[in-house]
Amino acid sequence: FPVTINTGAAVAYAMFKLKHLDPGATVILSPGDNMVFDLENFQTAMERAIAFVRKHDVLLTLGKKPQQPDTTTGYIQYVNAADGVGHKVKTFLDKPTAELANTLFRSGEFLQYTGTFVWKLDAILKAYREAMPDLYEAFLENESSIGTEFETKVIEKVFSFVDNVSFRAGVLQEYAFHLSFLSYGTNQ
Repeated sequence: FPVTINTGAAVAYAMFKLKHLDPGATVILSPGDNMVFDLENFQTAMERAIAFVRKHDVLLTLGKKPQQPDTTTGYIQYVNAADGVGHKVKTFLDKPTAELANTLFRSGEFLQYTGTFVWKLDAILKAYREAMPDLYEAFLENESSIGTEFETKVIEKVFSFVDNVSFRAGVLQEYAFHLSFLSYGTNQ
C-alpha cells in the first residue's frame, strides 16, 4: 500500500484478513530480525506455546534471558506460574535507559522481549477491541470488503485515518494479561 503505517494497524489488518481466511486460527507473529541458533530448543518452545494458547485465552510473548544490558529492546518481568509453562507478565518496560537496562540485567528478574508472539485469533482481536478500540472498529466496519475487489481501496482508506501507533505501544503496554516463556536461545 502506498501509505505509511505502523505495526499497530499492520498487525490488526493481518488478523482481520486471517479471520476471513481461518477464523479459528492459532497465530505465530515474529519479527524478521530474530536469529534463532538453537532450532531444536526454539521448536520445543513454539510447540509448548501453541499448546498453551489453545487452552488459555491469552496473548503469549516469548522472552529470552538477556546476555547483556540492552537499550534497544523491551524487558519483561514475570510472575512464576504453577504449571511451569506460562508466566503472567508483571511488568513490561520498553527500551529502557542505559542505567535502567543495567539494573534490569543485574536483577535477574527480567527477560528480554523478543517480539515473537503466539495467540488464538479471537484472543488478539479481543485485545485490539479493548486496547485500541478505534482501530478495531475501523477494521470491523470495513471487514466485509476483505477478500473482495474493494479490499485494497477500503484498507488504504482505513490506513489513511487510523493513528500511527506501534503494536507494542498500542496493545502490549495497554493490554496486561499476555504471558511469557523463559529463555529459548534467540539472539536479535
